[in-house]
Amino acid sequence: AAHCHTLHPGQGADGSPWHGDPMEVALVRMAHGALPGVREPGRVDLKPFSPDRRRMATLHADGEGFVLFVKGALEAILPLCNVCDVAGGGSAVTDALRRTIVQAEAAMASEGLRVLAFAYRTLSALPDREHFEQTLTFAGLVGLHDPPRPEVPSAIARCREAGIKVVMVTGD
Repeated sequence: AAHCHTLHPGQGADGSPWHGDPMEVALVRMAHGALPGVREPGRVDLKPFSPDRRRMATLHADGEGFVLFVKGALEAILPLCNVCDVAGGGSAVTDALRRTIVQAEAAMASEGLRVLAFAYRTLSALPDREHFEQTLTFAGLVGLHDPPRPEVPSAIARCREAGIKVVMVTGD
């Protein structure tokens, strides 16, 4: 969450030291709150989010190697993971663990949260760009509360009064 973003340094509208997508600002704030003083490794490459891939990835130089960070929809990330980051080390991603992760995501979504999955991969050499996102380590899920803006209920009411059928469509 601290590194997989497209934010730019500078004064954000909310007073943060970044400007860009508000969701990414919230994720970076969360990461810095959980790990104060986390350093920003130099970004080497970026595979931007796309609706087809449903994920984004950033590649960073880290000491003598590289780290790839990935975030996006669980359905797009979990199939690429073969290890899960757990306390005390990594654990193989078994069918049972996959079901547990999917159930956790469903529980978060049922509470109205927007859920993102995170994964990473450490590499000793610069990989072929086409093979970045494979054999990932699943890092976890984050649920974001994204309430409707205050003007939304009255706008929906006006639409219904006018006979317009309202349908909500999200990017996910």
